[in-house]
Amino acid sequence: MLWTLANIATLIGLLGTIRGLIRAFGAVGSITEPARKTAFLSAGISEAMWNTFLGLLIAVIAMFFHLILNGMAKRQKHEMEKATMKLENLLTLKRQG
Repeated sequence: MLWTLANIATLIGLLGTIRGLIRAFGAVGSITEPARKTAFLSAGISEAMWNTFLGLLIAVIAMFFHLILNGMAKRQKHEMEKATMKLENLLTLKRQG
C-alpha cells in the first residue's frame, strides 16, 4: 500500500502543479493591471511549486518506508525458509534412522 500511496501522491502533486500553472497563466491572460497580474502570476507559480514539493515529499517518505518494510519481510521469509529446511531435514533423518 505504501508504494501505491507514493504513486498517488506524485500524481496528485503533479495535478496541483498543473492547476497552479493554469491559474497563473489564466491570470496573465485576463488581468490587465500589471501589479495584479504579477501578484496572481506569483501566487499561481507558488501554488504549483508547493504542490510539487508536497507530492514528492509524501512519495519519497512512503517509498522509503516501503523499502524498509519490504526488506524486513524478505529477511523474515528467508529465516522462515531456513527453519523449514532444518525441520524437514530433521524429520527426514528421524524417519531414516
